[in-house]
Amino acid sequence: MNQYCNPLFLLAICLSYFCYPVNNQLYAQDIDTFSKITDHKVDFQFKRIGTQEGLSQNTVYTILQDHIGFLWFGTEGGLNRFDGYNFVTFNPNPSDTNSISHGIIFSLYEDNAGTLWIGTANGLNRYNRSAGNFTRFEQVFPGEETQNGGVSYLLEDREKNLWLRTHEAGTGIRRFCINTGEVFVYDKDRLSDKGLYDKKVLALLIDSEGIVRIGTNRGLYSYNSEKDTFEAGFGNEKNSFANSEYVVTAILESQKQSGVYWIGTGDEKRLKGGHGLFRFNLLERSADHYEQMENSLRGLQSNFITRLYEDRVGRLWVGTTAGLHLINENMEVTHLLQPSSTSKSINIYNSISKIFEDNTGLLWVTSYGDNFVRIPTKEASLTSQLQMRLPDGLFCVDPKKNDYRHYRQILNDPASLSHNDIMSIYEDRGKSLWIGTFTGGISRIDHQKIGFRNFTNQQPFGNNINSNKVRSVYIDPLDNGNTLWIGTIDAGMNRINRSNGEIRYYQHDSENNNSLGNNRVDFIRRSHNGDLWIATGGGGLNLFDDNNETFRIFRELVQDTARYSLKAIGRFYEDPENPGIFWFTCEEKGIIEFNNLDYSFNHYPLNDIHAANIAKDFDGNFWIGSWGKGLLKFDPKQKKLLRRYQANPFRADSLISDFLFGLHMDNSGMLWIGTFDGGLVKFDPLAEKFVTIDNQSGLGLTSNTVYSILEDDHQDFWLTTGGGLFRYNRKQNNFTIFDIQDQLINRDHNADAYFQSEVTREIIIGGNLGASIFNPYVEKDTLPPPVVFTDFRVFNQSIPVRPVTESGEKFELIRIEEDTISASSQFYLPQDMSELDTLILSYQENVISFQFAALHYAIPGKNQYA
Repeated sequence: MNQYCNPLFLLAICLSYFCYPVNNQLYAQDIDTFSKITDHKVDFQFKRIGTQEGLSQNTVYTILQDHIGFLWFGTEGGLNRFDGYNFVTFNPNPSDTNSISHGIIFSLYEDNAGTLWIGTANGLNRYNRSAGNFTRFEQVFPGEETQNGGVSYLLEDREKNLWLRTHEAGTGIRRFCINTGEVFVYDKDRLSDKGLYDKKVLALLIDSEGIVRIGTNRGLYSYNSEKDTFEAGFGNEKNSFANSEYVVTAILESQKQSGVYWIGTGDEKRLKGGHGLFRFNLLERSADHYEQMENSLRGLQSNFITRLYEDRVGRLWVGTTAGLHLINENMEVTHLLQPSSTSKSINIYNSISKIFEDNTGLLWVTSYGDNFVRIPTKEASLTSQLQMRLPDGLFCVDPKKNDYRHYRQILNDPASLSHNDIMSIYEDRGKSLWIGTFTGGISRIDHQKIGFRNFTNQQPFGNNINSNKVRSVYIDPLDNGNTLWIGTIDAGMNRINRSNGEIRYYQHDSENNNSLGNNRVDFIRRSHNGDLWIATGGGGLNLFDDNNETFRIFRELVQDTARYSLKAIGRFYEDPENPGIFWFTCEEKGIIEFNNLDYSFNHYPLNDIHAANIAKDFDGNFWIGSWGKGLLKFDPKQKKLLRRYQANPFRADSLISDFLFGLHMDNSGMLWIGTFDGGLVKFDPLAEKFVTIDNQSGLGLTSNTVYSILEDDHQDFWLTTGGGLFRYNRKQNNFTIFDIQDQLINRDHNADAYFQSEVTREIIIGGNLGASIFNPYVEKDTLPPPVVFTDFRVFNQSIPVRPVTESGEKFELIRIEEDTISASSQFYLPQDMSELDTLILSYQENVISFQFAALHYAIPGKNQYA
């Protein structure tokens, strides 16, 4: 980065009577490239909303949530209002002057009075909420062509004026008086005496003092409301440098540093052209300059500034035509998100088009990449073609962790981004992120909703796992969770590369001794030394060779003269105090202590007890859940069984069932037990008391078959059951169910198909419809949403609005054909249902119904009404 004092520029941009001393200290630091979050990490899944769900058109230019809670989407085919369940579409009607003036909606803005303003392809509209119609302001762009008349940007100043920038940024700027409807036009051709020397407005800002600042093709201008003129720079009495050579592409006022403004410049003729970035401190009368340094990774990598954004802690994010930069509180520049050394397609080294910060502090960035598409021009010759940079999709930047994630559209993958060209990004009050795309409709991310990524053999995209009957699952720590292993009941094992979606299949081949021992894969674990062990049903214990992709099979273990068949192996447990020592259950043969380094073992018979699961307490004892013989306590030091607990129907504090699945020892020393038919059981080993939570407890657990118990970092339990996935909040003592409505494919899970990664903390679970992986750490939403009426019906007919024009409030239902009481009678509402407080009906309207909606958009089907 370099800094210098360019007097010509300072005259053009700064206050003419200030001489800004430029600090000559070089602010720069060594490159601190963000590390790429591997794309496989399941963090956010996208839910697509398009024309099939009721959206009027799939190009979404703008999104807004109004003060009531409705979401509005401006598309290329009408204005849409959404309540979470249904869309209401507004399109122009040639015979109705109170309809919206055009179907292409570029911008939406709600002013301080709660009025909704709509910028269309041919002018401004006001939505009359009570009447449910529109007022057109055609004089905003009199005689303009549609492409130039489009209102792409709206801002309100302190004097109740709306400032309008046009879609093509080539027709100046307008000031619209909300109270009077007057329009004031500022452009070079028509009102050059107003001081605006260029009509191409590229940036618009209303600062904390209420002053309108605009960036044009010929410099920065500030509005003087007393004189109704624009003045060069930050405002002065002289227009001495109105013919500035600098193109101002971005303006930002710091919210953390009083009097500080950032000005970005560019050059439309050159991709990296421009004069870089300027920082002006009006209070200290100083200026700093940041510009590109040739052949260096320090400072800016391009002088063309496309976007400026100050985050909540005061850091400045600078978008250029050569990637994203960060300027921290020490004024140091970092060029972020360099091209990945492993995959050039995963980078954000390109032209930044949008920067958006969500409620959690994550930044969402869009860019256009180095790939080009050639577009023919109007001339017929083959050489007359334009090059258009292709969109890169969406980047999620986490400043706290210095990492980022890249999301792109994957063909036919409904959980991926719906299109790589993003037109709008918006976060609603429920913290859901809405992404409007070009021809791809809406992609939604719910921060407060668990996002499940499903793997089945019936997906209409990419590679599929080879069977839906999932018996075992595993997230491989060897490559930081990039590899998923999914074992099936009947088709062997699947190896999924999450970076590229590739799936490799491993199956038993009777003619290949190095193949998988059996196609039933009961358990998959990697030992402390990195060996991958697979327990099969009938095919013994298998050791996988990662390099050669072959299997070494242990079908039996030999101890002296005794032979122990390993046809059916249950759960694995690797002792953390003795790395390399595995304990595993072996159905009716008890438990086995196995040293995976030298393959030696010890066998401990349990009198034909079918051991289903194993857990270890703080004293070093093993607790074994059996199938039909209750709970057992085993001392591995003494190598003997200490105690057995079985169900006793005559004692309320005894074990509820002898058929046990999942076991989990929590940090307080309590043992939690999942049963086949008795629900969830809490056991206190010291008091030897059992407490049962089942579907009769009234806490929300609706299934009494609990297969697994996993504890997350918030001390919540996740239970796979025969009736869905449940989260158990122990502090509040209640359960939340996740099922098909949450895009979870399995309602009934398999007993051993569960695992939580110590690396990524994700949970993967499986059943007879495939496997699902998810991140359990999602902020819970406790804010009740507003409830509004959306429709009113008489005789099962939806009643339209016909505004009352005479003075005074009218609350009566307007009746046409009053002498007829039938379903064909015509009725009208005096106001829109969302605005109507009182409605007076006669005794004749005795068949009525209402529709209402809770304006929360994550999972509307799970909104509860009291």
